[in-house]
Amino acid sequence: MKASGSEMGNRLGEEFAPKPQSPRVPLVAHRVGILVLIVLSYIAFLRPTKPDNDPNPFKHLASHCAHTSPITSSTFLERQSALARVLKEEHIGAYIAEPGPSATYFANISLGDWKLSERVFLLVVTPESGVHVLAPKFEQDRARLLSVPSREDVGLILWAEEENPYDVLFRALGLGGEDIGVAVDEGLRLFVAEGLKRASGNGARVDMAPPSVRTLREQKGVEEIALMQCANEVTLMAIRAIRERMYIGIRESQVKQLMALALSSAGLKNSFALVQFGENAALPHGSGSDRTLFARDMVLIDTGGSLHDYQSDVTRTFALPDSVIPDDHVRIWETVSKVQAYAFSIAHRGIEARRVDEAARVYMDNEQAGMSKYFSHRLGHGK
Repeated sequence: MKASGSEMGNRLGEEFAPKPQSPRVPLVAHRVGILVLIVLSYIAFLRPTKPDNDPNPFKHLASHCAHTSPITSSTFLERQSALARVLKEEHIGAYIAEPGPSATYFANISLGDWKLSERVFLLVVTPESGVHVLAPKFEQDRARLLSVPSREDVGLILWAEEENPYDVLFRALGLGGEDIGVAVDEGLRLFVAEGLKRASGNGARVDMAPPSVRTLREQKGVEEIALMQCANEVTLMAIRAIRERMYIGIRESQVKQLMALALSSAGLKNSFALVQFGENAALPHGSGSDRTLFARDMVLIDTGGSLHDYQSDVTRTFALPDSVIPDDHVRIWETVSKVQAYAFSIAHRGIEARRVDEAARVYMDNEQAGMSKYFSHRLGHGK
């Protein structure tokens, strides 16, 4: 005859029951230990985590911009020729820039290639399309390794530790004439600009580069537009991929970590991510407070990265499927969405950006009276 469940339980109890003379403490401790393990397992099961066996759930983003390539050498040469023409027209003897956006644009010298320090390193372009680099003498081997496109050999001007680098530069290029103008990039550090002025004495005029030089960078070519478009597309894809992995209870810092991984997987460098939940999202460019995401919170992510030296910058404000957003917050979000669509509809070639911003604010106030005064950031920040 088969035993019932209760009977089997009784028998097991009898079989493993302690002898009368044995202490009961070990058995009680054993049962308490099992109970604790069960409770801890239950708590761990309920804890808001999203386990994932995939070490990189964003690797699919790598293919989106895989077809892109850096700016070609021929494009750099065209830019240098265009700059040389402007220098001739403006009667400027040399254009000078430190590593940064302008040096990257004209000669492929970025801050990643050469960090700024107290030792001066300069790019110089002349009206003859000549490209020169002023570098510390003890770093000449490093300077020679830079990939600087040029029609002729790049002129490497070296200054020793005991020398004034600005005097060395002016002597090497013969920039001491009274009728010679020297245009410096708007991003040049003040102490460098002052050093150039002192070296010129009563000779060359050292001034900020005219608008005609700055305009060269503002006019984007086909290669540039393609890079910027792909960088922003994959950044938006990264935000959407992050949203799918977010949950009520996640922290701002956790989303930042995911964002960094996603953008890196997409092939973007020098990435940034502002992640703000709830009331933190009301502060443009805020750093957040690493607060936890609650069901009533909206999420703001402002993020981007660099693709072949072209930067993306995308902001999205959203809620999760499990969120329970207050009605007034939903109305504000919907109003901003309408205003954004309206701004896109009136933006066209030739219109000033501030006019689009003004029109968007009028439209917003028509939707909800007085609402635009709460938007301290100009058009572009938000949904």
